[in-house]
Amino acid sequence: MRSLFLIILISTFSILGAQEVKLITWKDLEAPVDFEDPYEKLELKQLQQLGELAYYREIEAMDKSELTKYELSRKDSIIKWLKADKIDYEYLFEIRPKVEAMRAKRGTELNTKLNNANIEISGYLLPLNFEQGKANEFLLVPWVGACIHTPAPPKNQIIFVKTKDWMDAVELFDPVMLSGKLSVEEQISDLFLGDGTTQINTGYSIINGTIFKF
Repeated sequence: MRSLFLIILISTFSILGAQEVKLITWKDLEAPVDFEDPYEKLELKQLQQLGELAYYREIEAMDKSELTKYELSRKDSIIKWLKADKIDYEYLFEIRPKVEAMRAKRGTELNTKLNNANIEISGYLLPLNFEQGKANEFLLVPWVGACIHTPAPPKNQIIFVKTKDWMDAVELFDPVMLSGKLSVEEQISDLFLGDGTTQINTGYSIINGTIFKF
């Protein structure tokens, strides 16, 4: 009898664990790319100095281009400041292409660890299909204006959503909380705008999800 009771308890908690809903942020949708970004350790002033130094170097690298006396003085001062802060600017310039590539990878790759996870995430709705003032297909985006007033976010920052029931009176960029089983899958959706249609790449989807308006 005790063994049967133990089995029932184990089964019950296993089901509860499988149904656990995880509250995530948009950052969680980015793929966990493990690399050390030395630029993230720099202060804003140091980053600005690096940018200015890179600008002067580009001018010097151009044919028949020379720095003015002020620019030369400014360049020398920046080098002294960076050396005083023990900033290896030559190394930072050398690895810049690699850092940019890794940042791009982190910003576009999908987090496959979240596949089939029951999640909750807040965002803003963009209806994809309208019929008699109702819709049941949407894009969930992280900020107001995405895909319409500003360029579309990367595919790992857009979720395609399809609800079982059609929703009434859906406005552009309604703030909502979305819950459901997340699927990691790429697809293309047609977003209808006032001046035509644009295609949006999405990296995630939730089918038969639940939407709560704020």
